[in-house]
Amino acid sequence: IIGGGFPIGAFGGRAEVMEQFDPARQRLHQGGTYNGNAISMVAGQVAMDLLDEVEIRRLNDLGDRLRMQLNEALALSGVRGHVAGVGSLLQLHLGAVAPVRHYRDTFADDRRAHDALHLALLTHGFFGAKRGEYALSTPMTESDIALAVQRFTSALDDLKGGGSSG
Repeated sequence: IIGGGFPIGAFGGRAEVMEQFDPARQRLHQGGTYNGNAISMVAGQVAMDLLDEVEIRRLNDLGDRLRMQLNEALALSGVRGHVAGVGSLLQLHLGAVAPVRHYRDTFADDRRAHDALHLALLTHGFFGAKRGEYALSTPMTESDIALAVQRFTSALDDLKGGGSSG
């Protein structure tokens, strides 16, 4: 979010640590490819200005609906899995205990199933991190959520041998 979709990085810490990086003091140098990149800074500022409490609530509501609908799709498909998360952040667990309550529950995650579903999702135009993490962004709407659920369902069908397209 801090780059508004443009490449950027940031770090932070206690004041006494961060003051060591103050260029006026010349204590420690911190280099980076996108340090001070004007486009990333402007995009990040615009993103932060647009991400107010109302927008955060909207995104969290969308995320809650998406998580519920993806869990319904998993249940209907017979694929053992669960989508956990909070608000606009989602984490897919395949083969895991549902609901995931702590990190030990994730030990049952089936990495081979994750890899297969990731490829099936890609073939249906649903891009997400291979590890099953998904995050909603401000341009997303109800129709994007519906499309994501449809493509997720099609990918699950592919895993089960249904071969449906979407």
